[in-house]
Amino acid sequence: MKNSYYIANWKMNGSKNLVDDYGDILSKSNLPESSKIIICPPFTLLDYAESNFNKMKNIELGAQNISSVTNGANTGSISAELISPYCRYIIIGHSEIREKGETNKEIQAKLKLCSEYNLIPIVCIGEKIFNKNLDNTLEFVEQQLESIYQNINFKNIIIAYEPVWAIGNDKFCDPERASKVLEFIHNKAKILNNQIDTSVIYGGSVNIDNYKKYLEKQNINGLLIGRSSLDPQTFYKIINNS
Repeated sequence: MKNSYYIANWKMNGSKNLVDDYGDILSKSNLPESSKIIICPPFTLLDYAESNFNKMKNIELGAQNISSVTNGANTGSISAELISPYCRYIIIGHSEIREKGETNKEIQAKLKLCSEYNLIPIVCIGEKIFNKNLDNTLEFVEQQLESIYQNINFKNIIIAYEPVWAIGNDKFCDPERASKVLEFIHNKAKILNNQIDTSVIYGGSVNIDNYKKYLEKQNINGLLIGRSSLDPQTFYKIINNS
């Protein structure tokens, strides 16, 4: 059975009430051993979330970003060292951060810090504009993958394919196309990472109406869920495939 990841990216949303609601509903979930839930709330809720979820099976916490430097005069940033006591996973390279000017060099620095502090990166890649020619999409994500694995290998890493054009709107990537892209990513990542298997998941306007179409594809190891993760009932239905 393949491993399945369900990653909730709350973005700049959430409250202690939402954490409590998640705790109530996730305590009723009966996930198989092969499934893992990773909740990524804002930094300010990580400590409270950890106290709520630390005894729950198959549930981990993640942060939405880290700084590319270790410490110093970086107002508003948070380092891998500061965040490491509160979570195990870090979202790296999300398109919303890349759009603000994040470079491949900064992503590389963040990945090295994840390795140094035993944090598992969830690295987002994906093309900005839809292109009917699948080969062009594969060429673009290949370049992104090569920048990720430059001078570094990972024992644990999750790659999230999120076509930027499908994020935060009513568009979504055709599941068959997504499966082909994820198969390419998996095979290419294995070559770049010394033949170590990499978990590859899909994100991009995943919701209650389309999630099953992605999960039924063999090449998709899970989902990165944005807006729909803000409704605990919807998230519960998705993780239980109901």
